[in-house]
Amino acid sequence: MYELIKRIIDLILTIAVLILLAPLLLLIIIFIKLESAGPVIDKQVRLGKNSRQFRLYMFRTMYVAELSQGKEGFTKVGSFLRQTSLNELPSLINVLRGDMSLVGPRPALPYEVERYEAWQKERLICTPGMTGYWQVYGKEDTFQEMAKLDIEYIHKRSVWLDILILLRTPLVVFTKSG
Repeated sequence: MYELIKRIIDLILTIAVLILLAPLLLLIIIFIKLESAGPVIDKQVRLGKNSRQFRLYMFRTMYVAELSQGKEGFTKVGSFLRQTSLNELPSLINVLRGDMSLVGPRPALPYEVERYEAWQKERLICTPGMTGYWQVYGKEDTFQEMAKLDIEYIHKRSVWLDILILLRTPLVVFTKSG
C-alpha cells in the first residue's frame, strides 16, 4: 500500500511542480543555450531499483569539450544551477517515468555499484529519489554515511517520513546545510 500511495504522491507533486516551475525551466534553458553550445540536458546512466539501468536527466552545467573553444569546467549558469540544485529539476521527468521517486536513496552510478560491499547493495532494493534521508539528516559527506543512512531510510520508510524529508529539503538546499 505504501508503494501505491508514494507513487500517487510522486505523480501529483511532480506534475504540480513542473507546471509551477515551467517559466523558470524555460529561463534556465534559454540561459544555458545563450552561454554555451551543446545540449541543454545531460543524461547519465544510473542504476535504480533492483539495479535496473536508466538515464538520469539533469541540466548541463559544464562546457561541452568539443564545442567549448578552449573553455573548461562549469559554465557560469552551471555553477549557479549546481549551487542551488536547480540542475536536478529535469530529474522530475525521471519521477514521472517511474525511474525515480521524489524521496529515496540517491541513484547509483554503475561503477560505484561494482565497488559496493555486500551490505551496501541493500540501497538498490527501492526506487531512488531526488532527495532523501541522507541529504536532509546526514552530517558527513562520505559514501559510508550515505549508504548507512539510505539503508536506515529503507527500513523506516513511510509516507510520513517521505513528507518530512520533502518539507525539510528546501531548507537544507537553501541554507546549504546538506
